[in-house]
Amino acid sequence: MTTPLTAEQEASLIAAIQQAELTTSGEIRVHLEDTCPTPEPLDRAAQVFAELGMHKTAQRNGVLFYLAWQT
Repeated sequence: MTTPLTAEQEASLIAAIQQAELTTSGEIRVHLEDTCPTPEPLDRAAQVFAELGMHKTAQRNGVLFYLAWQT
């Protein structure tokens, strides 16, 4: 998989997530893919959410940002 982010952008994104998690009980993840392997991106996001165990967070308040950037 390629990534649309430079190393600097990725580090900035990680820092922003860490900062956001300091002010909320939510657990935040970002999942990037070249293309969505399913016809419906929302279905794929739900699949990734489950695969990552986001429904099992301590307070059941996981947040997933799903992005497939190519068509």
